Amino acid sequence: AVGLPGDIEVRALPDLTSVARDVGPADLVRGLWRHERGFAVAPASRDGTAAPAAQSEDVVAVLDGLAAASGFVVADVGRGCGPALHAILDVAHVVVLVLTLDVASFRATRWAVESMRLEERCVFVVNRARRADVSPADVERLKRHLAAQAR
Repeated sequence: AVGLPGDIEVRALPDLTSVARDVGPADLVRGLWRHERGFAVAPASRDGTAAPAAQSEDVVAVLDGLAAASGFVVADVGRGCGPALHAILDVAHVVVLVLTLDVASFRATRWAVESMRLEERCVFVVNRARRADVSPADVERLKRHLAAQAR
């Protein structure tokens, strides 16, 4: 989605977790692939498949190092679930959830937000809003419901 080149080797998250404790934050950032628009990318895997399991402490070490050198980090965690995801969510200031306006996505999003206690840090992005079973007003109601639960 970000235009990673297929002809050069790009360091992925597993590469960074293996060295995060041995190098400084600036070295981590220098190891990232740079997009032509200036942002740096560390994909979850080199080939677009699911990322190999990483120790949650190693993932947090990478994120802490990148944040120290960059000011902010966006971690695309996909649909996976496990210790590394929970570690990322624990240190995240803002969690952006992408959902489509269909009943299954809407219910899964509500379950995820409530079960992981993300109510106060959650922002929703609606993808493919044109063909919708659920309306944008339903998303607003969900946001109000979750905000009320967080109080």
